[in-house]
Amino acid sequence: MPAKSHIPLEILSSILDHIPFEALLPLRTVSRTFLYLINPRTFSKILIKLYTFSCSQKSLELIKLLSTSSSTSLYSPDRWEDEDCTLIDGKTLQAFLSDHLVPFLTRLLNLDTLDWNIYVGQKALLDFTSIAQSLSCLAKLRNVAIRFHHRDFYDSAQGNYELPPLHTFRNLSSLLVSYNDSIPLAYYNREIALTIAASPHLTRFSLKSRAEPNGNPFISEMCTSLQTLFGNTTSPQLAQLELRGIPLSAAGLSQTLSRKLKSLTICKPRGSCRFRFAWAELLITLEEIGVELSLLSVTGMEAAMDELFSYLISYGDVLQNLKIDSIMMDSQDQEDKAGYRFWDQIVPHHKGSLKVLCITPLCEGEWCYGPAAAAATSTA
Repeated sequence: MPAKSHIPLEILSSILDHIPFEALLPLRTVSRTFLYLINPRTFSKILIKLYTFSCSQKSLELIKLLSTSSSTSLYSPDRWEDEDCTLIDGKTLQAFLSDHLVPFLTRLLNLDTLDWNIYVGQKALLDFTSIAQSLSCLAKLRNVAIRFHHRDFYDSAQGNYELPPLHTFRNLSSLLVSYNDSIPLAYYNREIALTIAASPHLTRFSLKSRAEPNGNPFISEMCTSLQTLFGNTTSPQLAQLELRGIPLSAAGLSQTLSRKLKSLTICKPRGSCRFRFAWAELLITLEEIGVELSLLSVTGMEAAMDELFSYLISYGDVLQNLKIDSIMMDSQDQEDKAGYRFWDQIVPHHKGSLKVLCITPLCEGEWCYGPAAAAATSTA
């Protein structure tokens, strides 16, 4: 039988496909070839969900295996998330995690991406402080997504719930925070803003609210502003920014945005007269500081259509992806005039670079695909 080094990689790879996960782990130390072939099969992505009512048995086996191993360099996944559960006794799970979870997290030496789903209002199962501290100590962690989920039966206005101390995270490149209800303003300023301030190379930031403004007329008062979060950051260098359901004021926009911004996604919910969003000032600021976006996706900006068109005309040969969603202006005549101008001026101006164009009007009119749109998008 030929030596292992003489076995073609495609044959060796096929053999490894039939080896159980538990047997693959020690084989990673055999040689660089084995390490190269086995890593994608074992630690390209780890998905774990930890609830009081359910958990994956395989996830528990993996946690125990890594937390009790004598080697700290053998096990080094590069991604960790949450998924795929079966029923398990809550007290048993809590006792297990108390013994094994933190040692498990400290061994994720190559972890660079964390997607953490936090169920607010659920009975405390995990020690958020220990978890956050363990994760923030991982030297290669650069991308963090924190998703808050509120249970239907829980009144978040009471504020009696535990949230993880995010201020321990440092030197992030990407940060996403989303929630479907309110979280205390003090938490933004005490935790999220400090993480941003401690991440001078942060280039991607996303803040999403899935709360319904119709059901909560004070939603704008319960959200922090982009400028407040970046207030302690010297010269932010964001290349990608996403705001969904987040108010935006005009003050400080030029100090918060950068010419390096290339991707901008803004979604303003309908149905809340108290929701303040400085569309015109945002677009004017983008034009003044010379931002040339390659991706622009907007929803709910009909009141600033002239400013949008002015900004899009201010540069060319860069925009590749343009999405204008849920268009509904005050009158049909006003909407038709804007639609005709869009197809007559804006699309031809960016025709050389545009790869994706998505226009979604709520009513029939000039924004819909017709003669003007056909002429603007024709390749002839």
